[in-house]
Amino acid sequence: SSDKGFVCQHGPKECRGNTIHNCVLKRINNSKAQVDYVNCAMYDPEYPGHIEKTCVEESGVDVEQVKACYTSEEGYQMMLKAETETKNMTPGPLFVPTIVFDDKYNLGDQNQAFANFESTLCKKLVSHGHVNVCSNGVIVNRQTC
Repeated sequence: SSDKGFVCQHGPKECRGNTIHNCVLKRINNSKAQVDYVNCAMYDPEYPGHIEKTCVEESGVDVEQVKACYTSEEGYQMMLKAETETKNMTPGPLFVPTIVFDDKYNLGDQNQAFANFESTLCKKLVSHGHVNVCSNGVIVNRQTC
């Protein structure tokens, strides 16, 4: 961030998309619905209107609320908060995606998750006592997740 706004690795489109994501995710209470939104948004981010209209509508969030958010102080403040959280949890980030478990960046976790996210997530879930969620590194009980 700077006094002129934000600079993102992939330019203004990425900053705009990140702001939209923040605005949408704040308005979705269900974690599965949040993941569904992110999957949609990442599918074809360059297609005009894909994120702003298609994915927001599919998420059930009001498109006009999101537009009002990402063009306002609310969206700007959310980006500042995301920047602070990212800097507090990671060494940069050094690249995208930077994967963080338990609000703390760990290079070993990052490398394992990048190679096999589901298996790494299973290990983390089991370590937190969710022993009936995974079997042999595969999520078998999606209800818990």
